[in-house]
Amino acid sequence: MAGKSVLRVSQCFRHEIRTLKTVVNKDSPANKTEETNFFSANFKHPYKRLFPWKSLTAFVDDLEKNVVYNDKAIVAINKPWGVGIHKAQVFVDKKRSNLLLSDVIGSSKYCIADAVDILAERLKCRELRITKSIDRHMSGVMLLTTGDEAEKRVKKSLTRAIPLKIPYSTYWCITKGYPLINGPTEEKVAVKQVYLDENATHAESQIVMQFTKKQIKKQIVKPVHCSMDVKSLNKQISSALVEVSSTTNKYNFVRTYVSSKTSFILGDTRMAARIKQVLGVPIQVSPYNVGYYDDYEPLPKVIRDKLFVLHNRQIPLMIHRHKLTLPMYNRDKSDLIIETNQLPHHFLWTLQQLQLM
Repeated sequence: MAGKSVLRVSQCFRHEIRTLKTVVNKDSPANKTEETNFFSANFKHPYKRLFPWKSLTAFVDDLEKNVVYNDKAIVAINKPWGVGIHKAQVFVDKKRSNLLLSDVIGSSKYCIADAVDILAERLKCRELRITKSIDRHMSGVMLLTTGDEAEKRVKKSLTRAIPLKIPYSTYWCITKGYPLINGPTEEKVAVKQVYLDENATHAESQIVMQFTKKQIKKQIVKPVHCSMDVKSLNKQISSALVEVSSTTNKYNFVRTYVSSKTSFILGDTRMAARIKQVLGVPIQVSPYNVGYYDDYEPLPKVIRDKLFVLHNRQIPLMIHRHKLTLPMYNRDKSDLIIETNQLPHHFLWTLQQLQLM
């Protein structure tokens, strides 16, 4: 593999966590009475402060503060959780409302597309194009480019990742349960969609460990090079900070991959339904045998109490993309790694409450 040119805001994970401890908001309710909960008037829960912007100007101000890399060709920003790329809000189907959070924690008035032209003026760029986006219900690094050449270079670089077997997107996930692995692991798996009804209207993703070239060619499965590491662990409450790197997030790969390790990401109402306890041992249930619309609460009381919530669905999906690798992007064919330790406040607060930092 080519050598690496690295933009590092932090030198190692432990240093990052020590740094992050100093910026956790002082109004954390960790020491408040048991009566404090998600709906209490005693404090403003971090999960209800996700969209503070009262104007587009305030939103752009926040994005400008969250620029983590700018070389006049690429501008990387730390996208806030719950902010869409091209649409400010999504339609909430009543049938699926029990799986969504917008009626509880609100939604953003603005999307990234609303802000790019103003942000370009602020940064003195001719234009900014959305080149590498990130899911609405994730926070973290996304890439904007300033023209045709930069956009082509970024896309060409990311296209190289699969043949070079480089998991270029790295995510931090706060989980219930934890994968039983000894140190960092790397593997090649596949992800596919399975339809749970005859009309092919209800699709769910599934990890496939064994697959053929024929299945790949017919696009039945999507091959993925990935890695996983447990960065921090609290065995007493069975919760962890897990790092996942992958060559794609198609079919909700990160969420599905974590669930294949008998864990689920906090706030993930769908994958949580696949993890059941049998005699105190977590097992994964086939997507065909899951009642996705059942009134099922996957979080134990100890975690709900620590986070001052009543249900898992009151928690924002705890996935943050903290690093992007652009293989052979630089003129000397070295990798460009864009990494940040600027975690969102709600993510930091959750780490603190679960004693994962």
